[in-house]
Amino acid sequence: AASRGLGMEPLVEVANEPEMRIALEAGARVIGINNRNLHTFEVDMSTTGRCAALVPKESDVILLALSGVADHADVTAFLEVGAKGVLVGESLMRAPSPAVLAREL
Repeated sequence: AASRGLGMEPLVEVANEPEMRIALEAGARVIGINNRNLHTFEVDMSTTGRCAALVPKESDVILLALSGVADHADVTAFLEVGAKGVLVGESLMRAPSPAVLAREL
């Protein structure tokens, strides 16, 4: 509420379906779905799809897929399940040319 009072929209991060339900019930408008398990650091690319399926079709919630994006196919897969954007970190850091990878994504 404080951020909205300052004209900013918070990004609410979730990592599973129960957290997604809580975020939706709390009225989150921008939700980042983290595909990386922060306990094991394993990436499960299906996390975004499972969480996105909980968002009502008529909703104006903006979904972002966080973690696990390595190539254009990953971006396309996330867009197909409802993500409006992606966060790319590790792939860019490991790429020989981050600029080339960014264009390819």
